Amino acid sequence: MKDILMPTSQEQKAEGWDSLTEILDYFAEPKLVSWKVKVGLREANRISRLTAKTGTRVHQLIHKDWKEGAYKLAKADSYEVKSCMQGWEQFKKDHAPVITAMEFEEKNEDMKILCHPDMQLGSELVELKTSGFIKPKHWIQLGTQKCTMLHNGNQVSKTSVLRLDRNIGTYEYLSKQLEVCICHSSLLDIFRFCRSANGTEKEEHEYVYRDPDSSQVK
Repeated sequence: MKDILMPTSQEQKAEGWDSLTEILDYFAEPKLVSWKVKVGLREANRISRLTAKTGTRVHQLIHKDWKEGAYKLAKADSYEVKSCMQGWEQFKKDHAPVITAMEFEEKNEDMKILCHPDMQLGSELVELKTSGFIKPKHWIQLGTQKCTMLHNGNQVSKTSVLRLDRNIGTYEYLSKQLEVCICHSSLLDIFRFCRSANGTEKEEHEYVYRDPDSSQVK
């Protein structure tokens, strides 16, 4: 397997490939929608950007820890990043993980889906998260990665989520035997249909707005 930190996806998209993460992010969970309504879109976007920045930095540090056997926090690293890395250190102490691959690419040639598992510990697939809680879509993500890897002739005996807490310097580590996979559901078809429709509806339809307090069409 090839270690790919920053997969070049633009050419692949042009060839009809879809990223598993992109597919799952298209379907917002009710809890997330409620939160965005509560705090407002601008604030939700601000928090989401900060959260994504934390996750990216944590991935970078753990990758460096794997490749070089050590990492160094920067002065500019946020409290959240430092908290996550405390959780990582505790996880290493408790489980002594032996990383065999990180952020590599697996392709489902039949369904044209690109998967990028975060971490592999032997035959165990691990999704590395810095979210506030483990979400249902994390398991769908893992299940699809497992399905793809098995289809490609790789061994997967265990699927787990490792959530590093951004606030209290600890971790949550859960494993499940997964059979769920979007490759065998209508979710993939729904995603591709909606994306196609959203990309063409402005060209195909004329939107007419009628002011309820006026007879004028705008």
